[in-house]
Amino acid sequence: MRYLIIAVAIVALIWVFFRWLLRASPPVAGGKMTVAEAYEILGLGPGATVEEVKQAHSRLILKLHPDSGGSTYLAIKLNQAKDLLLKHYK
Repeated sequence: MRYLIIAVAIVALIWVFFRWLLRASPPVAGGKMTVAEAYEILGLGPGATVEEVKQAHSRLILKLHPDSGGSTYLAIKLNQAKDLLLKHYK
């Protein structure tokens, strides 16, 4: 019985640690992005054209998409940046 209590306590500690670890990682879609951040994420300057925004997004998403070994977080940020800048031009 004593070993069962110890095992349950260890599992609970591991569970709490991983919950904390997930909470400490970057948010998946958190916060509002500014126009300046969007330009920076895409590697562009404030004078970039709509076509340059689309080209930069395409180039980066090919490299950073989860299907290409990238991360979901980066793909989401790239898509947010592109969407924000395209709305900004309208």
